[in-house]
Amino acid sequence: MKRAALKCLRLGICIAALSTGLTRAVDVVLDAPATGRVFQGLGAVSAGASSRLLIDYPEPQRSQILHFLFKNNYGAALQHLKVEIGGETNSSDGTEPTHQRTATDTNYNRGYEWWLMEQAMARNPNIQLDSLAWGAPGWIGGGNYYSTNMINYICNFLNGAKKFHNLNINLTGVHNESAYQTSWIKSLRSALNANGLATVKIVAADEWSDGWTIVTNIIADVALSNAIYAWARIIPVRWITTVLPPPRP
Repeated sequence: MKRAALKCLRLGICIAALSTGLTRAVDVVLDAPATGRVFQGLGAVSAGASSRLLIDYPEPQRSQILHFLFKNNYGAALQHLKVEIGGETNSSDGTEPTHQRTATDTNYNRGYEWWLMEQAMARNPNIQLDSLAWGAPGWIGGGNYYSTNMINYICNFLNGAKKFHNLNINLTGVHNESAYQTSWIKSLRSALNANGLATVKIVAADEWSDGWTIVTNIIADVALSNAIYAWARIIPVRWITTVLPPPRP
């Protein structure tokens, strides 16, 4: 059975509590022998320049924040860190540097995601490292994201992380909040295997809101099912503001 990792359990609990006016607790039962979906921990995403300022914090405050995020049995103790594969495009709050500005240019020290993954690993060597592109430089596929260029771009990022930073990234994705191509996903799987990255698992497809079409595709395509390790979906939470209790006088 395909395992879909539940990374947003904490958010689900908060939503349930808010929707009832904070009047009752919510029990979550973790039963290891049970079949079906598997809870594999809590994680965070560093993307869209959302953590850009952290590297510039002075010590000891910077280390204290990192301890609260990643240190085992301390603070959040996150078990999963997902970072953006930078493409020097506007990916939310800013732009994340790319490791490959042209087909022949490579620099695996640009940006701060390498540093953040190293800091996370130093505090929790067992943390799951994940990666996902929000965009890509214009030279990729002549503007066509789903190209061989992009597959190589992702493989280079993963191998660069290993070679220059001793980071073994466990997971990689397709394209954040964008339409996907099933043939490209299968080609990505083949390329990972051929480039010494057979242990890197694919997560698909980070669709927005009601997007579960990837599941329908997986059911109908055995090769696609074999290529994908887990499903991912972006869940909007704007509606939470409509169920908050009124402020106290």
